[in-house]
Amino acid sequence: MEIEIIGENSNKLIFQLKGEDHTIANLLVGYLKRVKGVKRAYYDIPHPLIGVPEITILTDDSISPSQAVEAAIKSILNDLKLLEEKYSKSIEG
Repeated sequence: MEIEIIGENSNKLIFQLKGEDHTIANLLVGYLKRVKGVKRAYYDIPHPLIGVPEITILTDDSISPSQAVEAAIKSILNDLKLLEEKYSKSIEG
C-alpha cells in the first residue's frame, strides 16, 4: 500500500490508497464517519481501469483531518484486537 496526499489544508484532506481497493477504503471511511469532528468522509475511484481509491475527509475546527485518520485507524485496530480475542475464546470451547 502506498499513500499519496493529493491535497491538504486545515480541515480537508484528500489522499489516494495505491494498491488497494474498495475493501480498505470502505472500512476506513466507515470508521472516519464515527470520529467526532468529522463532518464528511467519502471515497471515490475516479478511473475504473486504474482503480485507485481517493479518500476525502472534511472536519470542523475541533480536529484536523490527519488526526481523524489516526483516530479511525486506532479504532479499527482496537476492534480487530477485540474480534481476535472473541474468536480465540469461541474456538477454545
